[in-house]
Amino acid sequence: MADGTGVHLPDEASAHAALGADVPFAPGVERYGAIIDLPRPLSERHAPMSRENRAAQFAPFAALTGYGDCIREANRLTADEVELSEEEAGQLDRTLALLAQRLRAEETVEVELTRFIPDERKAGGSFSRETVRIRRFDEAIRVLYTATGERIALEGVVDIRWPEGEE
Repeated sequence: MADGTGVHLPDEASAHAALGADVPFAPGVERYGAIIDLPRPLSERHAPMSRENRAAQFAPFAALTGYGDCIREANRLTADEVELSEEEAGQLDRTLALLAQRLRAEETVEVELTRFIPDERKAGGSFSRETVRIRRFDEAIRVLYTATGERIALEGVVDIRWPEGEE
C-alpha cells in the first residue's frame, strides 16, 4: 500500500505475518520498531519534571471553584427556632424568678441552659445545651450575665434547669 509519497507501506496484518507467528499482533508495532527500545529523550534546556508535578497534570481539578462548598452548605441542616407555649414560658419565668432570688444570696449560680443559636449563613440555627455560671440577671432587659462575662439574651433561651442534685 502506498502512503501518498510513493513509498510502499505494508498493511499491519502482512507486517505481522512477516514477523512470524510467535510474535503477538500489536497494531502499529511495525511503524515504531526502530525507536521502541530507545531511551526516553531528555531536554537540554529543561530539567526533568518531578513525579509529583507530572502526576498533578492528570489530577482532577475544580472547574467551578467553590461549587463544592456551596453544595455542602446547602446540604447542612439547621433547626427552626421554637416558640414556647404559654405553659413553657410560665415555667421559664418561674425559674428566672427563682434564679434572681438565688443570685441575691449567692455570688454565682450554676444552671443548665438550653438556647437557640441562629445560624450566621442561612435560615434557622441550632440548639445548644450548656452548663454556665450566672453572675447577674438583668430583669429589665431580660439578659443573663455569666461569670466569664458572656451576655445571654433570654429571647433565645428555651429552658433553664438546675444541675443534677439541686432543687
